[in-house]
Amino acid sequence: MKKQSGMTILEVLITIVIISIVMLLAAPPMSNFIQDNRLATLSNDLVSSIRLARSEAISNRQTVIIEATGTKWHDGWRVYLDLDGSGDYAQANDTLLNSNDGFDYISDSSSATVLSFNNKGIRSSLAQWGPVTFCDSRGEGKKITITGMSSVDITTVGSSCAV
Repeated sequence: MKKQSGMTILEVLITIVIISIVMLLAAPPMSNFIQDNRLATLSNDLVSSIRLARSEAISNRQTVIIEATGTKWHDGWRVYLDLDGSGDYAQANDTLLNSNDGFDYISDSSSATVLSFNNKGIRSSLAQWGPVTFCDSRGEGKKITITGMSSVDITTVGSSCAV
């Protein structure tokens, strides 16, 4: 008699149950990983845009502005050379250097939505821009601070992050 190879229906069902249990156990860490990634991406993108704005202001010897495109930074932002000196973005007159669409499900705490660097790479006003703290639904966050000499720092805000 020839032996048949294969799996019985019972073996298939047990395998499916085991895989389902493993997936259920992995789901919460995966969602935390995704939220951590969103926070890191958004804060790193803003820091990169701030550094780009400062660098372009120095290299072009021109005022560069970074501004939120909505009411807050998490809505997105744009970085542009303010060629006409108006302080407002005008597509016909100014050069767009970078933009970001932001993220849903993340909020921020900054009341200032504009940051500008003069032709020497120095913030136009020291009181113009306070720290921005991005927070997610877990209360985790990232805080972005610009020091007096225009260097940018990111710090992690623990589970007490609130906007």
